[in-house]
Amino acid sequence: MQSSWLPKGVCAEMEKLVRRFVWGSEQASHGIHLISWDSIQTDMSEGGLGFKDLSKQNSAFLMKIGFQLITDENKLWVHVLKHKYKWRVMLPEALTTGSCSRLWKGLSTVWPLLRNSLCWNIRNGQFAEFWHDNWLNLENSIAHICEFATPPNPAPVASFVTDSGQWDWVRLASLVPQYVLKKIAALPPPNPSLEMDSLSWRWEENQRFSTRSAYRVLCPRVLENAHSFWRLIWALQVPQRIRVFMWLVMREALLTNVERTRRHMAHSGLCRVCNREDEDVLHALRGCSRPRFVWLSMLPSSVSSLFMSLPLKEWVLANITANGSCSRGDPGWPINSPILIDNAPVIAIRNLLSYNWEVEVRHIGRAANGVADSLARMMRGAQLEAKCLPNHLWRLQRHCCMIQPVYPSLSLFCITKKKIADMVP
Repeated sequence: MQSSWLPKGVCAEMEKLVRRFVWGSEQASHGIHLISWDSIQTDMSEGGLGFKDLSKQNSAFLMKIGFQLITDENKLWVHVLKHKYKWRVMLPEALTTGSCSRLWKGLSTVWPLLRNSLCWNIRNGQFAEFWHDNWLNLENSIAHICEFATPPNPAPVASFVTDSGQWDWVRLASLVPQYVLKKIAALPPPNPSLEMDSLSWRWEENQRFSTRSAYRVLCPRVLENAHSFWRLIWALQVPQRIRVFMWLVMREALLTNVERTRRHMAHSGLCRVCNREDEDVLHALRGCSRPRFVWLSMLPSSVSSLFMSLPLKEWVLANITANGSCSRGDPGWPINSPILIDNAPVIAIRNLLSYNWEVEVRHIGRAANGVADSLARMMRGAQLEAKCLPNHLWRLQRHCCMIQPVYPSLSLFCITKKKIADMVP
């Protein structure tokens, strides 16, 4: 991947294995692809998961080797390759691909893009060519901008300097447009006493090559798709599965009945719980009768009407922002304050634990054990303060309860019920 050119078919097969892993596909069953792979390959700040296009990642690695061939002349492997393939100039127009290795063949495929991504740093002006090389960091060469009827003869940048060491403005003004003259005026004239001209990476401010920068050149970012709420989701201090669930919610990619009907997996999009409305994402999380009852039992009356009417994305953002406020001037969710025994979320948990359940506990996470102990003691009448409850509890209430409205952690309630039953009265 990093030092050899891979055919596109090999990269496609590797990506196929990654897709099968992501969506849980096995030999006997195929996982459901909730989101297109092209969307998943976008950056996480743009609503994707940041998976790489392996073919373009391979090209970015090859561009790194090509950049080192140009700039790191003192390395032994650079001398070997240049001698083997008769590299005679500092920046050739193309690489010969007769009888060559896979590495050299890969370098030849990315060479045009790499060459266009380089910019000359003018020192003595003897190596950078005035008309065809990119030394002003423009999108096109000066020859392409001027559109001459006949191509101009190659000339070094130093040939456009007067004997006094200044730019030859009289000659330049008759050859290039005004905005190119301004770019030239921003650079100091070449000086014969300085070192030779050098090449740098034009897509970074520090002019240093990076594989990430090369990959972004190959896969341009769509900045209009970048939103701050994607960063908010991935920055939440919650388990990764909760972040992934919220990401699916914001992408409206949950496998609701509406989505199942669209995929011809069901005959009706009607909610099977309330049998009143179609089950889309917002209905499953808030609009259905059961989650609606839980939400209204936990919400202050001052914000309940607005909270239940917000659109999906605004609703999720109102829950994960710092203050959690649902209306202007409202202090926000009570669960954002330290959890006391009279807070609505704790009361809701107490009510849920009071139900007579018959459950079978197969596994409980170690981190939830302390929470279960505190809840069990609370149900036995112990007077607990906020400092007595582990941090896991109010983190769970602050983040998870808003996304899984009925049972933030079913296994947590199950083990708590078991601990209560095992306690000596």
